[in-house]
Amino acid sequence: MAQFQTPKGKGQIRRLRFGEGYDLQMSPSYYGIPLDGVERIDTVQTAGTGRETAVIVSGASKGCPVDTQVYLLHDNTMDTIQLGNCQTPVTLIKRSDAGFVATMGDGPDGLVWAYQPRKGVFGPVTAASLQSKPPPAVAEPAKKTAPRPPTQKKPSPGNAPDTPPARPVAPAVQRLDPDRVEMPPVVQSKSQQRDVTVWQMR
Repeated sequence: MAQFQTPKGKGQIRRLRFGEGYDLQMSPSYYGIPLDGVERIDTVQTAGTGRETAVIVSGASKGCPVDTQVYLLHDNTMDTIQLGNCQTPVTLIKRSDAGFVATMGDGPDGLVWAYQPRKGVFGPVTAASLQSKPPPAVAEPAKKTAPRPPTQKKPSPGNAPDTPPARPVAPAVQRLDPDRVEMPPVVQSKSQQRDVTVWQMR
């Protein structure tokens, strides 16, 4: 189904020859790890560095029609983290540090997860909580000027239309910069994480 680089060499996701389902093999010299519950795979993406590989599998699993799973491959272990709510697709954006940001939904109420190599997957948090607020404006001291004589306002003709009030300008929508997403461990995902030991063939 897909091939990628792992800390142990060339890994792959395979469709099981006997029965239904898939497994993940860290390298040709390792046994395959069954991907429990996965029924369909649509896309496979990867992130991470040479010491750790994140394999992101999107598709469907038992009881979860819209499923996104992250498999973190370490030296001899694999962690599994689920993203999303099984109903709304998750969009991935790569980071410059070999990580990624996953978003679900639009607007300030959309949810965001972030993966940083060797730090894990954090989230979800709302997109609004990640928007950087502009610094408060500093008022400049008023300059002293000579007083001007009051001017009389000319009366407007009776048939002259009144000037409509200025329309308020809507604030610009800030786009999420994936490289600026930093999440503290306190918001670490509570999604199920399963630590699996990887067995090497002898």
